[in-house]
Amino acid sequence: MKNKIAFTCLISFLLTSLHLQAEEPALAIPSDSSGSYYICKSGASVRTIRISKKGNVCKTFYTKEGVDAMVSKSSNPQTCGDVAGRIKTNLESSNWKCKDISNSRVSSNFN
Repeated sequence: MKNKIAFTCLISFLLTSLHLQAEEPALAIPSDSSGSYYICKSGASVRTIRISKKGNVCKTFYTKEGVDAMVSKSSNPQTCGDVAGRIKTNLESSNWKCKDISNSRVSSNFN
C-alpha cells in the first residue's frame, strides 16, 4: 500500500512539474550543512520538501500524507535544488504556505 501511495505521489509530482517553466529558481543547498528542509501548510495539511546531502550525492525527498518519497538523486546539487524548487513553486501556486526550517532546532527539558 505504501509503495502504491509513493508511486502515485511521484507520478502526480512529475505531471505537475511539466507545467512549470525551466527558469524556476532552485532551492539553495547550504555548503556548510547536510541540506535544506521546507515545511508547507494548507489548512490542517502539512507537506515537507527535504534535500539531503552526503558526500557528493544529494537526494530530494517529498513527504505527502505521511509518505516520504525520494523524488530525485544526483551528484549535482543544482539538480536536487531544481526539483525541490519546482515542488515548492507548485505548492505555493496552489495557495500552500512554505517556510524554510533548515536552521530550526528542536529541544526539550525533562525534569
